[in-house]
Amino acid sequence: LPALRESIKKIVERLNVHNDKCTILGFAGMEGLKRFCEFTPVSELSSNFEKYIPKDLSTLRGTTDFDEGVKFAIKVCEDLEYEYDDDYPNMGNISMRWNEHNHIAIFMTDGKNYGRVPWDNSSRLADKGVTLHTVGLRQEIDRKVRDTLMKMATKGRGGFNFSRTSEEFHDKVQTLLELSLGAVTKPAKLSLNSAS
Repeated sequence: LPALRESIKKIVERLNVHNDKCTILGFAGMEGLKRFCEFTPVSELSSNFEKYIPKDLSTLRGTTDFDEGVKFAIKVCEDLEYEYDDDYPNMGNISMRWNEHNHIAIFMTDGKNYGRVPWDNSSRLADKGVTLHTVGLRQEIDRKVRDTLMKMATKGRGGFNFSRTSEEFHDKVQTLLELSLGAVTKPAKLSLNSAS
């Protein structure tokens, strides 16, 4: 959990402070689902990281269930798409409309899957326009966990990485993020409004 938290911090530091938003979710089975922050501007999250992501993440209780985690992400995406609809006002020059952003989900785990296989929900997330990347962290590579994460990424139209150490984990998350951000940049949009 400390390695996962550190990687979340590194991801936030890598994002664009002026435009990007972050939603951070925790999952540990049906009873262990938590929304740490939702569609929060990176400027707000990076300056108040401790407020959103506590040092002790062990409050997430329950058996690791990959399918529940992805299903939770879909539910949150649906909520955000509804709340930040096409009429939602901007924050200054920053767009707060869900459909004006590209969406990337990074699914990080250090556990085995004790739930149903998440193939259908990984595909459903991708169909909602969210690219799903998976990253696993385990000292001993478990073939079943690796194969599950790999198939989730394939269904989610994203990439997959597996790490044995925290350092390797951080490096792979960084690489995945750089590739993702480079691949999904939306074309610039210029609009001119006449002043009265």
